[in-house]
Amino acid sequence: MLLRGSSFRRSGSPLEITESGARWLCLALFTAGVSCQPAVAPGAVEPAVPAPSAAEPSVEAEAQPGSTVRTGPWSGPDLCERLGFPRDAKLLILHTDDVGLSASTNRATFAALTAGPLSSGSVMVPAPGFAEVAAWVRGHPRADLGVHIDLTSEWDTWRWGPVVPAALVPALVQPDLTFFKTSAEAARAPLSEIEREVRAQIDGALGAGIDVTHLDAHMGSMYASSAVFDLLVELAGEYQLPFVLSGDWFEGDPGSYMGRTKRDFPEHVVMLETSVGADVHVSPEGWADYYESAIRSLKPGVSQIFIHVAFDDAETRAITAGHDGWNASWRQRDFDWVTSERLRGVLAETGTTVIGWRELRDAIRKPRSR
Repeated sequence: MLLRGSSFRRSGSPLEITESGARWLCLALFTAGVSCQPAVAPGAVEPAVPAPSAAEPSVEAEAQPGSTVRTGPWSGPDLCERLGFPRDAKLLILHTDDVGLSASTNRATFAALTAGPLSSGSVMVPAPGFAEVAAWVRGHPRADLGVHIDLTSEWDTWRWGPVVPAALVPALVQPDLTFFKTSAEAARAPLSEIEREVRAQIDGALGAGIDVTHLDAHMGSMYASSAVFDLLVELAGEYQLPFVLSGDWFEGDPGSYMGRTKRDFPEHVVMLETSVGADVHVSPEGWADYYESAIRSLKPGVSQIFIHVAFDDAETRAITAGHDGWNASWRQRDFDWVTSERLRGVLAETGTTVIGWRELRDAIRKPRSR
């Protein structure tokens, strides 16, 4: 397993470097096909993980009489309490995907994040507009942005490929060196290639100055198979980042998703109550009604509504030409809704509190009390 940290080791010789330096050094080594390993000097003792308190025992902790051993992800009222809210709070992340897709997408995203109540977005590192996002973040360092892990390029003429050299991820690219159009095609690549590209995207966002708050996946590429999903869980733990996982994805009794029950996830994972967005079955006339219904049906805990904002202009129409879903008018409707007074009124009326992914990230990184 490739690891990121404050040191690396090659040929058995440890070399200590800074964390930021290690991130870029590891990225260079990944590009060259070399694994980064955490270095521990001979005879040294690895840093101990802080012991969990009685109030927050780990999954591995041995149960004591009268104690409660925590199993599975943080969710529901427990997660509300962890975030400092009442246990019956209804917390909502208003999130936009595809940041960096285009100049139009970026303008709409920046405007909506600045005006609110849009609280979060996720950026596509390989996409043409990523550099513009990185430049904007320098003036908005508290912007709540995650990495929209991208292994696909779905549009007909607006194309892109991997962050790492295509020769290092040959199974992820077509003959023209751009990504495939579907997640199913991307998932056929060896996990080693997928891992190399995903790490490069996360490290690229961090290196560009983005205070990455979470991970999600463009077109569900990291949810295309159980093996790829397991990689997402592993990387999220390593980078100490939450990722999108929703309780209503679990089917059956006791319920499983990608071969895991809720108890099978490590404690650092957070689980949303629901994560919803409009699809092709929602009519333009019923757009706002769909989202309003979703808000009115929220349960206590943290939920997410994800949208895709851009302006219905010549650029977006050209990019999405020939596609009925997620096209220019679709993205304009999402922008109009998330910046509307109607949305603000529904949030106030239902007592829904808007939060971002940063709160969840900071909660899972919060040291356990001793």
